[in-house]
Amino acid sequence: MPKRLFSEEEEEYLEYYIFCQDEQNYEAAAKHLDCTTEQISNWRGYHMKKRTLKRRWTERECEILRRFHPAMNVHEIAKMLNRPYSAVARKASNMGLKKRTYPNLLDAEIRKLSESGYTAREIAEELKFPLQTIREYLCRCKIEYKKETNDAHIWRQYTQSKSKRSKYHANN
Repeated sequence: MPKRLFSEEEEEYLEYYIFCQDEQNYEAAAKHLDCTTEQISNWRGYHMKKRTLKRRWTERECEILRRFHPAMNVHEIAKMLNRPYSAVARKASNMGLKKRTYPNLLDAEIRKLSESGYTAREIAEELKFPLQTIREYLCRCKIEYKKETNDAHIWRQYTQSKSKRSKYHANN
């Protein structure tokens, strides 16, 4: 069988297909490109051997990395993105992302924000930390902060309307 040369556009399609499909069955791609599955398999094998076939980073993956890198373990992020640890660590380094391992490095700022009337959620957003990390830190250090009100929550609306109904029925 003659070796099939793919155009740049076809190679882009193959890269996308190979990395985004869970199955190793290339029938749909072969049909789309009007070639055999063996030709695709050979192309993949050649590029994997030469290490030229690499999954490109999407904007969504970069955003996830930016958001979670400061406070989350790189192994966890790699698992979330289905990428090797080394690829995630390298990309974070290339993006200039730094680890923020402990909120206690920002203790003065956390205390200042809580004294200014910020909620835990607002503090977490301001300092770009996961909400649970800030809540645990505030609790552990016994730092007072403004509690969130959930008046708009569906359960609160239900219980409030139920209590109004019971008062109405009690009066009649």
